[in-house]
Amino acid sequence: MIEARWDYYLRKARQQIEDGTLDEDEGYKAELGRTVTKARDALLANDENWSNLVKDAITHKKNNLINPRSYGKDQDSNQTKVIRWIDDSLDQARDALLELWAEDEREPVDRVRAFNAKLPEDAFSKGSTSPRLDVASYLMMGRDPDRFPQCRLSSFHSTYKRLGYPRSDAGDVAGEYKHALEFLDHLQTEAEKRGMKRPSTRLDAQSVVWSLKDLSLDESTGRGSADDNRAHSEVNAAFVSPHALNTILYGPPGTGKTYATVRRCVEICDGKPPPNVDALRARYGELMDEGRIEFVTFHQSYGYEEFVEGLRPIADEAGGGSLRLAVKEGILKRIAERARKIPEIGGRRILKMSLGDPKSRGGTPHGDAIFADCIDSGCVLLEYGGDIDWSDSRYEAWGEIWERWLLERNPDATVYDTDIQAMWRFRIDMRPGDIVVVSDGYRHFRAVGEITGDYEFERREDGFHHRRAVEWLWHVRERAGEPVSVFKSGIFQWRPVNILKPENPAGLNPYLRGIGEISRIRPHVLVIDEINRANISKVMGELITLLEEDKREGAENEVTVTLPYSDKQFTLPANLHIVGTMNTADRSIALLDTALRRRFRFEEMSPEPDLLKEASERTGVDLPRVLRAMNERLEYLVDRDHLLGHAWFMNSETREDVDDAMRHKIIPLIAEYFYDDWSKVQAVLGGKDHFVDRRRLNAPPGLEANMGEDRYRWTVREAFAEDAYERLVGSGTQGESSE
Repeated sequence: MIEARWDYYLRKARQQIEDGTLDEDEGYKAELGRTVTKARDALLANDENWSNLVKDAITHKKNNLINPRSYGKDQDSNQTKVIRWIDDSLDQARDALLELWAEDEREPVDRVRAFNAKLPEDAFSKGSTSPRLDVASYLMMGRDPDRFPQCRLSSFHSTYKRLGYPRSDAGDVAGEYKHALEFLDHLQTEAEKRGMKRPSTRLDAQSVVWSLKDLSLDESTGRGSADDNRAHSEVNAAFVSPHALNTILYGPPGTGKTYATVRRCVEICDGKPPPNVDALRARYGELMDEGRIEFVTFHQSYGYEEFVEGLRPIADEAGGGSLRLAVKEGILKRIAERARKIPEIGGRRILKMSLGDPKSRGGTPHGDAIFADCIDSGCVLLEYGGDIDWSDSRYEAWGEIWERWLLERNPDATVYDTDIQAMWRFRIDMRPGDIVVVSDGYRHFRAVGEITGDYEFERREDGFHHRRAVEWLWHVRERAGEPVSVFKSGIFQWRPVNILKPENPAGLNPYLRGIGEISRIRPHVLVIDEINRANISKVMGELITLLEEDKREGAENEVTVTLPYSDKQFTLPANLHIVGTMNTADRSIALLDTALRRRFRFEEMSPEPDLLKEASERTGVDLPRVLRAMNERLEYLVDRDHLLGHAWFMNSETREDVDDAMRHKIIPLIAEYFYDDWSKVQAVLGGKDHFVDRRRLNAPPGLEANMGEDRYRWTVREAFAEDAYERLVGSGTQGESSE
């Protein structure tokens, strides 16, 4: 399992390398490393400006490695604490920094341990391992960023857990630092084992840790959770259904297998079926129209070519009346491909917004505060548009916005003025139901939400007066965002608000949890009626292996086969259910292909006489007793696979309806069970002549009367006696013998 986790983790790392995310992340850290190196060089050279250079490195605008934020009204940020320590205790700070930076042969862990001992408790308490490690490891970058990158403890701890890597048992700053460096070396080794040329340095490896620190892995399989998966196989891995993927409903005729199949299909697709039969059937029809349910009946001549794929002659496009063979997909392959697809976003528009500086990636103190406020408050805020309240309905026309802006703010403004454009998009064009993507620089995004409210004005000191309510569906705070390449090519524009027309809008689906059907793989169902009537080996071929739940796409033991006609690889998605029905009067379960039996869950559909109580009241016939009596005799004379289902009588409204069901359905079926041995048919019906009539046949002319045993003509009576059903029941409901 550990290897599976590493495989998935490094696949995601490879994506970060290929799309440039790792280079961008590493670039700003290299820049920070240069500023720390400059400060170190100044200190070792006894440059009187060394303290200012150290403070510049600490407060560098791109430094998010030492936390720049404060979490209380009267609390300082970690950066501020370091600056105050240098200002208040210059000599002590110099001595501590020399522990890290001096030119001697000490090991890095010893340098960090000595520095930590001299870091004052009033700056960071002795027990605060994480912020102390942030500072020590950041300043160690001054020796060589590639060899000694900064180590954020929370990021490393989450990565250890994700990959099953042991945590440090040292319990101190120096021990955690040593353990982190050893892990970065191990990460490079694991990448090399998988043929990767990067990460090639510890800084490279640290950028992987930083970029993937919020990646979720299933602890049992090593695969990604639904939030982090971007490909169909990963989404399939996260698909969980309360219903078995492969089910066969079996039982004798008339036990409600058809109704149960309809109900089961709707339950699988929707979770909860409608309350009445008419609505249930209507919903079943809708799902079939959507392509989420397919229906096929197996028969003796049905084969692989119809079910999976086969060659079919088609007219050659060049004309001339010639034919050529082409691969035609079967019903299983068609529904499997549909099941694999994530629902499209449809007509929803996608807008990009910048919450803070649109050019800054990784956040700034000011931008991070605005972003956090928006996420926590469930809204988007716009800084452009001034402190004017645009709520009045007249501002639904962009000309009114332009006119007031010219009058009160900028008489030289054109229609392309940033404030006018931004307010037009935000006030007029944006509407509830739109999807908003929050940029993180030009190449990444860090939040996705659905606009749920209209424009509002709320005066604020920070200038972000314009507001719309949003339901946030996905966001990240403590790390850089996702690459924009998951759903569009190129980069974001710098404008604060603009419409996006991405080439691959479905790439956003995994981030859109909660919008109807978007973002989740929807269950699909293939119904196979009379599944026992076909030659299963002939129909399914090698695909029978793929039916198993742990062999499905994205499962732990996923199996891929190469189809013989198209030569394409094929798997069964984990959201494709197969529901088969089986009439046991045609063929016993015992005679089924054992490979099929092993891969399906079998649910018996038995006769339920008690369901006939209402029909019994309507018709005046004790239908539960009638059904029990006939079934007891059938089980005794044949077996339990050849019983009668309750469905034959369910819709009976009158005694005439019951008679009609007996005459045209029940009695012919019983005769079929006994191969037209009508004496046994009569026995099942009570052993008397109230349903069937027997008349002795006389020898026709030309035949001698004594040519053999007596022969009889059996006929179903045109009218049943008034007490026929009471006589059928008779003493035939005694039940099973105790012997």
